[in-house]
Amino acid sequence: KCDDEPGGPIHAEEVCARKIMSDTQSPHSVASSLFDSPRKAEPAGGFRAQRTGDTFKVFLSKGNGSVPLGIDVNFADKRTLMVVSIHVAEGMVLAWNQQNPDMQVQVGDRILAVNGVQDNTELMIAACKAAPQLELVLMRA
Repeated sequence: KCDDEPGGPIHAEEVCARKIMSDTQSPHSVASSLFDSPRKAEPAGGFRAQRTGDTFKVFLSKGNGSVPLGIDVNFADKRTLMVVSIHVAEGMVLAWNQQNPDMQVQVGDRILAVNGVQDNTELMIAACKAAPQLELVLMRA
């Protein structure tokens, strides 16, 4: 009991804190609670792969204009472009994925906007074809 400690209330608080820590958590349980942290899966530096529903941006440059985007999309909902395949031989998305392994575009991801154009797949596709620089906002599937 903390009130019974000699040396006054400050000393009693120190002793009680040490008793509580030593009584309730062994070093093993402290270590295991660290491993149960929700951030345990995040790599060093705080970067982590996107989770379902996360949004992220991808920046692509066509360079000389001859490099294709390198994805096939489904635009049936008329508001987003769903990635249905990524070309494995060439394309800007393939290059992005190789250079940005923590933010790869994946099959099933939805492109929500292209250079600020959103909710209109016809205009989004036109922007993909025409613009030399692309800023894509995606939602992880």
